[in-house]
Amino acid sequence: DAYGRNGQNDDEARRDDDTDEASRVVMETVQCRSEQEIGRVIGRGGSTVERIQAETGTKIQVDSRTLCVDVKGRERDVREAVRIVTLVTQEGFGGSVERVPCTGSEGAVIGPKGARIRAIAKETRARLEVQVSDDGDAECVIRGSP
Repeated sequence: DAYGRNGQNDDEARRDDDTDEASRVVMETVQCRSEQEIGRVIGRGGSTVERIQAETGTKIQVDSRTLCVDVKGRERDVREAVRIVTLVTQEGFGGSVERVPCTGSEGAVIGPKGARIRAIAKETRARLEVQVSDDGDAECVIRGSP
């Protein structure tokens, strides 16, 4: 492999020795659990991965075969990009996510055979999901563009 420590070639490694710790070039891998998570990271037409790269100044490589997302850049930028990638895999496409407590009202939110939650989703173009925790607390998770 032509790259040494942290995926750097020798010239990059020498330049990094002269800089402070926070600007060191590093690479970190986020292991996704499914093709769906990889799809969330990529986004429609690559829009999500492109946005994360633009916002953080990192280079991101997605391998759908191994379900790995490699993030390369300055150390602090990589930390931020990894945080965002992890959120996207957990929450979705990177749009807004609101969590509204709804304990005791789950049935009213869902409606008969899911009719109400589907109608709300269709009208608002948001994705809605009612999640109940192990302790019985429920929340409505709303995902979409603000």
